[in-house]
Amino acid sequence: MFTILSTPYPNYDVDGSVMEVSEPVNKWNLFQQLFAHFAFIALWAAFACAGEDPILGPPMNLTHQAGEPYSGPLPNHDIFFAQYLLLLCFVIVHQTIHMQVAHVTLSRYTPWSKLWIFATLYTAISLLESLIYPNMQTKVASLILLACVSVGLTHYLVNIILEMCVILRIKIFTVKDNQKATVVKNQVEDRG
Repeated sequence: MFTILSTPYPNYDVDGSVMEVSEPVNKWNLFQQLFAHFAFIALWAAFACAGEDPILGPPMNLTHQAGEPYSGPLPNHDIFFAQYLLLLCFVIVHQTIHMQVAHVTLSRYTPWSKLWIFATLYTAISLLESLIYPNMQTKVASLILLACVSVGLTHYLVNIILEMCVILRIKIFTVKDNQKATVVKNQVEDRG
């Protein structure tokens, strides 16, 4: 794997010459990134199967009529499985954006972001609690985690957008000065 990642692939300039843009692979940072990713995946998979009423329940039984449209009630486990996948996507998306921002801003990347630490600690604590108390509501705990991670990811994305807009001198999430003056003028006229 290291050989594949450390092999520089040529990037061609407009005139056809090869540009040297590859970076040396830092083995320790690569190990940390892979460990962080698989540690969260393992914890979350173990938590999804823990407790008396796990998030990942029995699959739907398919019959010879599987190709026909299903009109019955949805199994409860399928909804929580979608929630399970959504949380995995949110954490992985956050880690990917965190890595890309570190690359673009030329800052030192570390996979130990606040959102990842929170999600991993919450999952580990909930897993231990569900092992000690098997009747714990794992679905409610995972829904709370999904809500917290959603808020954290949204906050992170909005902050990144605002920082990039300040750097590029783009006004976003603001009202232009002449529109603001017109709104204030109309409000004063309505009061008077």
